[in-house]
Amino acid sequence: MIATAAGVEAYEGEGGHVGFPSHANCVVIFNGEFDMWDLVERGSLIGAMRQFIGATPEEVPEKYDELSSVQHVHADVPPTLQMHGTQDTCVSHEQAIAYHEALQSQGVHSELEIYEGKPHAWFNKEPDRSITYDRMERFLKGQFGI
Repeated sequence: MIATAAGVEAYEGEGGHVGFPSHANCVVIFNGEFDMWDLVERGSLIGAMRQFIGATPEEVPEKYDELSSVQHVHADVPPTLQMHGTQDTCVSHEQAIAYHEALQSQGVHSELEIYEGKPHAWFNKEPDRSITYDRMERFLKGQFGI
């Protein structure tokens, strides 16, 4: 959400964060959730979403829209790398594909790595941790010209 909400006045807020910009220079996402309605349709993470949002999709559909980053993609979203496994039963890798396509349609630099047969959070153990760290390092070096 940070990638699509940076600079949006409603999220800039007041208080202790006023002097700090919200814009990210680039984004690396593992198993990203970009479409709350996709999760609702699939019956995935319903309890977690209800706890986070404080209500069901029927009670506050506008909040589920607001938290669906795929609906808020714009040309100023920072360069993005996504990594997602095809066997993720919490968040479908189709969300990553849809977000990637939305970014590209706005001219945003977007890279997507789909890992065949990998479940949710597969990258927490070796050898996948090193594989994804290496991929992330290539992306970051490329974006920062290192």
